[in-house]
Amino acid sequence: MYYLRCAENFTQETLMGSFTSTVKIDNEDSQDKDLKFENHVTYQQLLEYCRTHDNQWPNSQLIKRTFTSIPYDPDSVDGNPVRVLQWNVLSQALGQNNDRFDSCPLEALEWKHRRCHMLEEILRHNPDIICLQEVDHFDFLSRALATQSYSGLFVPKPDSPCVYINDNNGPDGCAIFYKNDKFDLLEKHDKVLQVWTRAQQSGVITVDT
Repeated sequence: MYYLRCAENFTQETLMGSFTSTVKIDNEDSQDKDLKFENHVTYQQLLEYCRTHDNQWPNSQLIKRTFTSIPYDPDSVDGNPVRVLQWNVLSQALGQNNDRFDSCPLEALEWKHRRCHMLEEILRHNPDIICLQEVDHFDFLSRALATQSYSGLFVPKPDSPCVYINDNNGPDGCAIFYKNDKFDLLEKHDKVLQVWTRAQQSGVITVDT
């Protein structure tokens, strides 16, 4: 069993450097309430359940990825390796409304199509720790991954561009998940990223130890 040190920090400054007159649209993370996950289902059962509630795009498959192995000395590490997955998952509000994916089929950007594939992509690598950016559907990921023995934490951007978009699902931010049968969380630290002396970038980092 691994142990992670943890402490809460709720300090946040209010000046976030969003130079826009657009009115914020404060929505909650509630667009995935159609999914009701049971505890302790298998990986395949979870994916099959998601697919029955998704708008399946015909002939849609995950990208086949090629990984490069890094040489290392087995004698220099102990017998408890940790597998970490890091992924910018693309905020749904930004991907479907603001960012220009002109060469991407519109069906591929629909959330009820993306969410099952996103979950499948994460779980097929069997990571011990999952680090995600641009997360604006944390409720879905948290409840779905909990069925596979993951616990998670989410830190929203203090001035997320998502909250200025109609039909947003709340602010995007960073999320970390970990296998709770392998790790115990002991400490959590958040930090707002600064770019200028008086204004702050719309970004955060979270470190769980």
